Amino acid sequence: MLKYTGVVTILLMLCAVACSPASLNAGNERPAETEEANKPDTPEDETPAFTFDGRIEKGEYENATKVEFKIWNKQTALAYFLNSGKYLIVAFDVPERCLPESCVALYLDTRRNGGSDPGGDDLALKFYPEAVERTRFTHMRGKYDEWDGVQARGWMARANQALPERWQCEMIIDLDALGIPHGKEVVVNAALRIIGAQGSGVTDYPEDADTTAPQTWTLEVPLPGVELAGVKIELDPEDITRLQERERKAVKTFEKFYEELSDAQVKQVTRITEVEGKLAAISSAYQDALRADNRKKAEIQRREYMKAMREKIKVFTERAKAYEVLPARLDEVIKQMGSERAEVYDYQATLFLNLFQTDPSSYTTGRGARCVEYYLKALRVNPNVVNIPKLRSLMQLGCIREAAQLVEARLELEPDNRELRLLGAICNLRTGDFRKSAETLEKLLKEQTEDTKLLGEIRQHVRWMGAAEALHGKEQERIKKDAKADDLPRVELDTTRGKIIIELFEDDAPNTVKNFVSLVQKRFYDGTMFHRVEGWVVQGGDPEECGMGGPGYSIKSEPNGRKHFPGYVGMARSNLDTEGSQFYFMRYYSPFLDDREFTVFARVIEGMDVLDKIERMDVIKKATVIRKRDKTTYEPVKN
Repeated sequence: MLKYTGVVTILLMLCAVACSPASLNAGNERPAETEEANKPDTPEDETPAFTFDGRIEKGEYENATKVEFKIWNKQTALAYFLNSGKYLIVAFDVPERCLPESCVALYLDTRRNGGSDPGGDDLALKFYPEAVERTRFTHMRGKYDEWDGVQARGWMARANQALPERWQCEMIIDLDALGIPHGKEVVVNAALRIIGAQGSGVTDYPEDADTTAPQTWTLEVPLPGVELAGVKIELDPEDITRLQERERKAVKTFEKFYEELSDAQVKQVTRITEVEGKLAAISSAYQDALRADNRKKAEIQRREYMKAMREKIKVFTERAKAYEVLPARLDEVIKQMGSERAEVYDYQATLFLNLFQTDPSSYTTGRGARCVEYYLKALRVNPNVVNIPKLRSLMQLGCIREAAQLVEARLELEPDNRELRLLGAICNLRTGDFRKSAETLEKLLKEQTEDTKLLGEIRQHVRWMGAAEALHGKEQERIKKDAKADDLPRVELDTTRGKIIIELFEDDAPNTVKNFVSLVQKRFYDGTMFHRVEGWVVQGGDPEECGMGGPGYSIKSEPNGRKHFPGYVGMARSNLDTEGSQFYFMRYYSPFLDDREFTVFARVIEGMDVLDKIERMDVIKKATVIRKRDKTTYEPVKN
């Protein structure tokens, strides 16, 4: 049986979420909680005014009962209790990254039956401080849950979303509305729990608290009544009714959107599955023909396979265009809810991120820009939305500029976070800002982090960085030498997005250049499609428009020391000495390609802005040789 001893017993919790970045450097030092924390202390003769904003300001809880306890990350969480008479105010300060399922729960006994029925008259007031809430109503007032099923009313909660490595929130509980005796000398029986990130577990306070058997709540924490300057707390039923009505409309809008999205996804998945099945069947038939040494049948199957690949590219492109209009639809939800919603911004941006992951060639600079726009909006509301796994996903997809903006924004909040600093250095390396990258990497290496995985990554990029600086210096000398020659061949590619002029390295890759110029002069590239367009690379030159075609012959590879800097052009191949007509442009420096003996044979000298605009299925309308050497016969040596 639950006994009433005029005490408060407490529980605190935090629930896991899959997107928790395990490698984040939480640190052991407690950062400044807010800018207001640096304000001068409140004069002794003035009681700090309570402000219901989710923040724990310096001095605001000076007269409160404070409870300290260790949580899963070995740091100290705080809970503050203020009894202003009719209202019970509870504030939480948790040194941990706040994620979508992070939660605080306050369990209260309403004394409706005198405690004769364990748990039968207790309320569980649950609040999820992170902005990823399904509705504005639950975000503002929390979720209610109680054992006897009686609807809970009369409490609100708000959270501080501006802290990247900790979270705070405040609850205001109307004891009268909950049927709990109140007054300055009255205390209530309660318990607290905090649920945190994945793998972090749950912390209860007291340690042996069991919300399924409230009689085990044994901690005694008195709640003396205090006068709070400036406190005027009213829970207006009409305001809440209007809030609920607006929320219902917004939820209806979102549900309609989600149904349409789900239907579209089912249709798209069905089409893609059909195409993938066709490709698998053709591939099997092709292998059978090869094993039977039936070259004629094998060639037929190869042609069918390329046809199916073209169909797949078309289906994926249609899906990308369909997805492109979805984020704007969610703006309707934002408008109806009447406030900025981090979870909706996150959803909008993640639509693009998921699209790039399932089909990297769906990337366009326009979609990438919108992706980062939504993430920046979400970050402004809640910094934890833009986490390191998302940043790494963007970088792995080659969306370097997008990731760089987000890394920079996060670093403003966490300037000492080693992993974020490393990601910033990697972005600088890929975009060609070698000096800035080197400075950051050198500092990181000297700091000798205990995270062995992160340290290994730092050392790898230090090696790449050292090589890049030396190679880039040599490349600048080679470019000066090229300029003195003043006769290297040049080709103009007139694309659907504009003109690109490239200069060919005839002295470094003579046979490759002869082959390329020969194909241009034969109008081979006119009308061909860019079939692969990703964040870091643009590839074309395939007459079959599927990545499997060529001129009908191959030439030998010519690795020559030229590296994969932004704007450089290389020959695509499956293995050494299999180059034909396909070529690729580098949007960013890619050192991981430098040791694989690809033939880099040209660089963009005009039209990098055009290169950034190219999308999959854009075409080369016309390729023209605008300069070549008179004494060279542009006919390649074929294998």
